[in-house]
Amino acid sequence: MAENHDPAAADSYPRQPTASEKAALWESFPQLDFANVWITAPQTQVYNCIAWSLGIDTKWINPPQPLSKFIDFYRGYGYPVDYQNRVVDGWGLLITTMTHGSKVYTGVSVGVSGLWESKLGASFRITHAEAGLGGPVYGNILISFGASPGMRRGSEDMKGKVPMLSHNEVESIRELARQVAEETRRTYEKAFADWKRTWFSGPTLFSSDTRDLALCPEFGILASMGEEIIPLVLESLLQAENFPALVLYDTIQGKRELTVAPEEIAPEEGEQDRAVRAIQKWLEKR
Repeated sequence: MAENHDPAAADSYPRQPTASEKAALWESFPQLDFANVWITAPQTQVYNCIAWSLGIDTKWINPPQPLSKFIDFYRGYGYPVDYQNRVVDGWGLLITTMTHGSKVYTGVSVGVSGLWESKLGASFRITHAEAGLGGPVYGNILISFGASPGMRRGSEDMKGKVPMLSHNEVESIRELARQVAEETRRTYEKAFADWKRTWFSGPTLFSSDTRDLALCPEFGILASMGEEIIPLVLESLLQAENFPALVLYDTIQGKRELTVAPEEIAPEEGEQDRAVRAIQKWLEKR
């Protein structure tokens, strides 16, 4: 049975948004009714809305594209298309541009029934009315799914399924990165730091897709450096928090056979795992 929220607990969740949080939400989601909005979990870049709609809080899963693949993805987790008994909604700007996944709220009671819940990109999770996130960021609900009869892969089920780099693989990447010209390294490190500061801020504040980070001007500086910086990008990817840099690797890698497409990883894997697999493939086949 759900327990009632204690508003006196400053760090507890769910909690009501602050004035500044309301302003940021209102700008991006003009259809929100704040009587329905509670923040249910803190900001984290570890997982996003697609993962959370499946009950996963250890992976970041970019929205599959287009709508047909989005549907196939959820069906792979056992969720049937169902507009009558909806438990998960899929959002998109167009059927070619899927953006978000939300699910029925089942957390601690906030005194309002019929709420839905969404992880807003790398930002916090919130409750909202089903269509409350309509607008320029996520578009509208394009598909709905019913409950999965069995294959519910939550965070507990994900443990032990993360592909791991060996010590030799890590050292190989570091050695190859050391061989890059010092001037190139200095230029890369500054440009990468500048780009990283833009991640999930400004126009990508609530983005659920790391591919949107390529829209930042700072990304163009890095991409223009070409394949010479691949060892440096892969060295950055050795840090798990840098998994969004996989979009840079995919852009500058001229050999498609050395990339790992989203559909090539296992259903239970996310972008963090795809980054590891990209490193392993590059070391094996370069």
